[in-house]
Amino acid sequence: MRIICNIIIIILLFLPYSSFATKENNQLPLSKSLLMDAKEVLYDAKKDLIIAQGNVTIFMDNYRFNADLLTLDIKNNLMYAQGNVRIENDLGKVIIGEGAVFQHKLKWGIIEEFAIRFVDNSIVAAKLGKILNDKQMVLYKSSFTPCSVCKNKKPFWQVSARDTYVDLKEETIIYKHAFFQIYGTPIMYAPFFSHPTPNASAKSGFLVPEMKSGGVLIPFYYRAKSNLDITLSPRVAKKYIIYEAELRHKLKYGQYQIAGSYGTPPFKVKTDNNQELDKTDRYHIFTNGNFHNNNLWYGFDVRRSSDKAYLKNYHQMYGESYLTSKLYTYTLSDRNYLNVEGYYFQDLREKQNSQFNVPVIFPFITSQNIIPINDDETIYAAVKNSTLVYNEQLKKRIARTAFDLSLNTNYITDSGQLYSFALANRMDAYSVNLVAENLTDKDLNLYRNIPEFQSKWQLPISRALSPKTSIDIEPTTSITIGKKFDPKYNKFGIVDASKYELMESNLFNPNRFNGVDYHEYGNRLNYGLGSTLLSESYYLKLFLGSTIYEDNVDDNNNMDYVGSSTLDILNNVELFYSFRRTKDLKPIRDEVNLTANYDRYSANVGFSSLNNISKYYAEDDFFVAKNKIKQLYSGFEYKLTSNISLGASSRIDFERKKFKLLERTIKMTYHNDCASISLKIYDNYTINEKIGVSKARRYGFKIGLKVLNM
Repeated sequence: MRIICNIIIIILLFLPYSSFATKENNQLPLSKSLLMDAKEVLYDAKKDLIIAQGNVTIFMDNYRFNADLLTLDIKNNLMYAQGNVRIENDLGKVIIGEGAVFQHKLKWGIIEEFAIRFVDNSIVAAKLGKILNDKQMVLYKSSFTPCSVCKNKKPFWQVSARDTYVDLKEETIIYKHAFFQIYGTPIMYAPFFSHPTPNASAKSGFLVPEMKSGGVLIPFYYRAKSNLDITLSPRVAKKYIIYEAELRHKLKYGQYQIAGSYGTPPFKVKTDNNQELDKTDRYHIFTNGNFHNNNLWYGFDVRRSSDKAYLKNYHQMYGESYLTSKLYTYTLSDRNYLNVEGYYFQDLREKQNSQFNVPVIFPFITSQNIIPINDDETIYAAVKNSTLVYNEQLKKRIARTAFDLSLNTNYITDSGQLYSFALANRMDAYSVNLVAENLTDKDLNLYRNIPEFQSKWQLPISRALSPKTSIDIEPTTSITIGKKFDPKYNKFGIVDASKYELMESNLFNPNRFNGVDYHEYGNRLNYGLGSTLLSESYYLKLFLGSTIYEDNVDDNNNMDYVGSSTLDILNNVELFYSFRRTKDLKPIRDEVNLTANYDRYSANVGFSSLNNISKYYAEDDFFVAKNKIKQLYSGFEYKLTSNISLGASSRIDFERKKFKLLERTIKMTYHNDCASISLKIYDNYTINEKIGVSKARRYGFKIGLKVLNM
């Protein structure tokens, strides 16, 4: 009787699909959450089995299951699968195998010739895989690789192990008796090894070591919170150990990071009488942060170091004559802003020759307020302010404020001409307290007023020479009428630098000095012509301009020329040239740069020349032989294959009788979809024994492996 009842139930269950045994692509709803599709389905009443074959597909909860042959043991809640077994969830995780047995809706099972593919196409393959639940599995004789896998070819790298435990909940893969292999060849053994699963959230652990400045860096990554992590990286060399650390913390309204190091690498400096001095306890700390609250931004940037040689020799930080630390806050609204800053400087130059007295600047306040006069804002008033308090300990204290008031108007004519006019007035006030060598104070109160009339004219002209070629021409002229320069104004030069760089980008500015102390005077006429020629195969941009002035700060050379040109051909060759000349066409600055790319080759060659440095560029305590600099820099790269590239670069000083090599770099890189390797040899030939900077050769070697540290 029981057998008859079971047969009736099965018949009723399969009644809508009475032709399933002969009809292809039959769908069988085994339950509310289980749907099966196959070419052929049979039922064995004696054994209570359902047998499906031919492109078998089962949809169960969030899983899709495929196999060539499937047997459902209803009584024991088991499912047997053979041939092209494949399980895929709605998150993209894929498990494949040749044979499998499952229980409890695919949540437990054993799979022969097991393989799981993650969403980033990383693969774990094994002779046998045991699924403990939907988040954990144990594998036997397995291998893991994130590299592309080709038939009959080993991946670039893989980790193979006797026993492997995959925990998707903890996002970890753990190996026992693991071998790291390259193209199938074991090169490293570890009795225990683990790493995060692909696309896992960040986890604490050791990163791949690298070579840096003659030492081996062993980084350890610690993830304290989801928004806070630390990297500790001791650097071990033959004669020293340097401890490096970096902390990163992201907050609700901003973020900050701290990077620093401490060590005792050898340090020798020579004094004027050729005595050698040793120094220990060397360090650096660079930290910065940026925060905001509604329309208010604030932050800090602090930089300190034990000495310049430590930064140069062991951290490849070059060219720093002093380190700048600052605090800041600012707010913006359209074109209006208010900025408050504070600065502190650390001098890194030779102490016996440096005339730089470390100042503290706080506060340093700059602001701008634009007041529209008419509805379309073509007429407006601008109020700018710059105020600071400057303090050099035991030498001078300065309070300075500068107000710049202007009435401006802009308009465009029907023919497309652009005009702008401004009536401007700068009002400066200084309160200076100088401490003389006999420790007596000397107070000075300085005032000045700089009225000016400023005007500018532009005429953009654009024409199409052909359907694929166009030309743009734009003549520009600016005129500034101001008060004459008086030598007494030199006493205002207390804080800011007295040099400015004239170039095409600032040619039409009324004042080309940075800061407040120095300002241009007299009458100035600036004019220039810019042109652009554009087609499918090339791009040409030219500019030539000049400034003429009288009664200005430097009236000996009352005329300068500036210009530049850029030529780009097929986006493969680019030539750039920029210059500055005196009225007698004597060179002040020349810059040339050529970049070329062809097939597997790329090259970059540049030349720079500065003349009469003491007049145009350097401060009083900076000296250069022959008062000029000429340097050539070059770089070259060749792609040996699609993955391997070789490169070299150098910088040469050829102002001397003999060329002097200043620095040279040779590098090789390898990169594919799952690994990157870089090797660099760096030579620096700049020497300054008085601050410990010596000729040095540095080696760098770094490996990046996908999933592990890439």
